[in-house]
Amino acid sequence: MIIELLDKVALRRYLLTSPSRAWKGICQHHTAIPSVADYRGLKTIEGIRRTHVEVNHWRDIGYHVLFGPDGKVFAGRPLNDVGAHAGKISLPAAVSAWPGRPNGANEDLIGFCCVGNYDVDLPSTDMVEMVGYAYEVCHERF
Repeated sequence: MIIELLDKVALRRYLLTSPSRAWKGICQHHTAIPSVADYRGLKTIEGIRRTHVEVNHWRDIGYHVLFGPDGKVFAGRPLNDVGAHAGKISLPAAVSAWPGRPNGANEDLIGFCCVGNYDVDLPSTDMVEMVGYAYEVCHERF
């Protein structure tokens, strides 16, 4: 279930009090598709979840926290669940950051995702502010 976190207070409460794994860092993504122009708030986030579940056959949306270009924030996959956002590690164990853990990036990094293609679009000030704030809060907890 996707939860819209309407403000910094709700985001802070979610990141600090939700049952969680002991994350070692954050893996930051952007969707590319849908783009900023295609973004329709909660409807877009639910569409990403639907694709992850129905097309990719994952049990939930792959990201833990999603950020809309309008500055809205959405809680996706529960914080105590391994993500499905970073793919499999294919490097040899000697050079992998997660030797012996083929799903290490998903196991060890909380998945943040900004909706939009930031290879071509500039992120909004509102979104950048909320992402920065989420990083600060995660730094407090993890």
